[in-house]
Amino acid sequence: MKNNLFEAVTKHYEAEIARHRATLDLYLNDPVAIADHSTIVEEIVGLVNKLASAEDSLATMNRYSEDMYITDSTESL
Repeated sequence: MKNNLFEAVTKHYEAEIARHRATLDLYLNDPVAIADHSTIVEEIVGLVNKLASAEDSLATMNRYSEDMYITDSTESL
């Protein structure tokens, strides 16, 4: 059984990625929907940074998943 904590952290980053991508899509494709246009560039830069961070974190979790994987102690019984 996959470690529940690892799965929870993975889903956390996947949700962050989905949220930031959806917001970026809105900003880039429908800027009229955004009330305050004066800081839109800064908002987009911030979202890109958050998206990159979440993607990097997820990639790190996946890359080191075997090292971080903690088996359920009941599996060996």
